Parts: sequence; structure tokens; C-alpha cells
Amino acid sequence: MRLSASVLREIFQNRNFRRQYIARAVSFMGGSMSPIALSFAILGAGMSASDLGLALAAESVPMALLLLFGGVWGDRYRRNRVMATADLVRLVSQGTLATAFIIDRPSLALILGAQIVNGLSAGLFRPAASGLTRASAAPGRLQESNSLLSVTSNTLTFVGPMISAVLVSTIGPGWSLAVDAASFGVSAYFCHGLRLPPVKRVPGSKFFHEFVDGWREVVTRSWVWITIIGLLFAQAAYGAFDVLGPVIANGSLGGVGAWAAVLAAFSAGSVIGGVVGFSWHPNRLLLASKLAGALIMPLFVLLAVEAPLVAILAAAILAGAGDNISDLLWKVSLQEHIPEEVLSRVSSFSMGSLALAPLTLVLAPALAQTFGTVAVLAGSGILAGGSILLALVLPSVRSLKRDLTPNQSMSASAEAR
Repeated sequence: MRLSASVLREIFQNRNFRRQYIARAVSFMGGSMSPIALSFAILGAGMSASDLGLALAAESVPMALLLLFGGVWGDRYRRNRVMATADLVRLVSQGTLATAFIIDRPSLALILGAQIVNGLSAGLFRPAASGLTRASAAPGRLQESNSLLSVTSNTLTFVGPMISAVLVSTIGPGWSLAVDAASFGVSAYFCHGLRLPPVKRVPGSKFFHEFVDGWREVVTRSWVWITIIGLLFAQAAYGAFDVLGPVIANGSLGGVGAWAAVLAAFSAGSVIGGVVGFSWHPNRLLLASKLAGALIMPLFVLLAVEAPLVAILAAAILAGAGDNISDLLWKVSLQEHIPEEVLSRVSSFSMGSLALAPLTLVLAPALAQTFGTVAVLAGSGILAGGSILLALVLPSVRSLKRDLTPNQSMSASAEAR
């Protein structure tokens, strides 16, 4: 299946997916603008780099913690309404923060409070969103729909910061934050308008019991839990990459311009991976996902040994493409083989790997001082890629095949365990 106008028309003829796509695209754009706007707003207000670090952590830590439980709400209520509620909360919190920066210098307490609310809302939004595509995609177009969302998100992740930089330098960071806040309002409007069937729930079920049921769906499927373990190592590796990569770039590759080029190459690779995912439909989903995910290893090794920049850029493109293809096929695996009534909960455990990111940001510099930057960065990439490939020892991973039944809801089953 190749990318064509007729396929895109077929995908967008579906009203639910069309509204989901608009909501996610607007939200992706706003979200990609926020980090630069917030960073320069805080530094421009005379606050320190430590204050900026606290503000960023105040969003990421609550989000990572709530992700594990947000899937229960995503399965308990209509997912589009959960997403719309989370967006409306972020509209208020981010709007308050933007207004405070536009009018005057806000206190650190206000910034941290708004960031905590934003993080909690994101932890509620993401698991619900992960289970929505299966219900909104046109019949037989599940992977293409996921791929289209992926290409859009990666493109906007690249474009958004540039737009934010222009807004920050012209009308100020507070107004850039206001644009981000408005994007949540637009997203909430389109999410609320989706028409989804009623949620299947066991009458009288308790929150904790539903959480345990989701965990049971994970641990009774070997292909799910071993993939989540691989994701944990991958998140740890990317934490080391984010911290130690700029150090190497600054010392050996030419500074900030070289590091920006590496990140841009990775983003470009992600877009390429999304386009490939639109047309490449391997029958053995997880086998292909693991092989693609292991392509991150050359980037870590070449960056660690300070290889020529052109070689690192080529590896970054390869890593971005492999990472995106791996993630796409993993999402399709979940959407095709996990019962819809527990899909958000299972997805939330997968997203829980993000909880390691803040810890790795702290540990990586300390480990580099003890063992050396080369050993920690190269070792992180090899460990992450190796853990991804190690999953292939399980027959359930190698043999998981595509479900050719078009996007229908599945009842609980013991298949592919």
C-alpha cells in the first residue's frame, strides 16, 4: 500500500478520525511550542537555570506518575471526553501561566503549580488518546491512520519550536504560551465532538480492581511485558543521550549548531519512518518492530566515540526512522491484539517507561564522571538496543502476526499470550 491521494481521502472521510486528527495536530503544534516559550519566559523574568529545571520537572514527574493510572479513566469513560476534559484543564492552567507572564513576572510557586496541573492533565490525556485511534480509524486503515498521526506529530515537533522562537523574539514568550493554551481549547472542541459507542464496564467495578485487571492483561502476555522492559532501557538510554550528547557536541563537534543538526536529523528520520510505516505492512509486527528499534545503537556509539559529524547525522536519520517505525508497529500490535475495553490501561503501562526519564537525566552525568562519557553513552545505546533484540528469544514476540480483521472491538481472549 503506497501513500496516495485516494488512501488519504478514504482515511479522512471518516468523521471521527478527521476530528481526532485535527485535535491532535493542533495539540502537537501547541505542545511543541511550549518548552522554548516557557524556558525564555522564565529566564527572561530573571529566574535561574535551577528554577527552569524545577519548572520542567514539575510537569514531567507528575505526568509520568499519573500515566500508570490514567489508563483506568481512559477505559472507564469515553476516551474522547477524557481527552477533552484534560485539554480544558490545560487551557485554564496554561492560560493562567501565559497571562501571568504577559502582565507581570509570576512567582515560582505559580509556575510550578501550573506545570504540575499540566503534567497531571497530560498523564490523563495520553492513555486515552492511545486507545482512541482503533475506534476512530476507517476499517482496514488502522496502521495508515497511526502513521499519519505519527508523521504529523514529528513534523510539527520540528516546526513548532521554530514558530515559537519567532513569537518569543517578536511579541514575547507570554504570547507564545497563550497560543499553546488556545491550542488546548481547539483540541477539546474537536475531541468532544467525536461520536463513540458506549463504554463496556462491569457494573460496580472499583478503580483499584480495574487497575489490577489492566496489569493482569500485561503480565499474562509475554510479548507485552518484555517489550515494556525494552522500552524502559530505551528511555534510560535517551536520557543519557539528552544530557551527554550536548556535552560531546560542544566539546568536539562544533557546538550548539552541530547538536541542533543532530536533533534535526533525528526528527527528519522520524518523518521518514512515518512515511515508510504508511506503506510497509510486515506480517510479523513485533519482529519487524524490534529489528527497527535496534537501529538506535549506531547513533549512540558514533556520538560517544566522536565520529565525524556527517556519520553521526546519517546515524541520527537511521535512528529516528527506526525508532518511529518500531513505535508505530508496537502501537498497531496493541490495537490489534489487546481487547478494546482494556487498551488504555495496557497502553498506560507501556507509557510508564517515561518515569525513568527524569531519573536518568540526574544519574547520567554522575555515571559519566565515574566511568567516562564514552562508556556511559555507548553502553546506554548498546544496552537499549540489546534489550530490544533480546525480546526476540520469546516465540510470542517472533510469531505475533497482523490481525486482518478490520478495526473491530475484541472481547477478552487468551490469544498471543
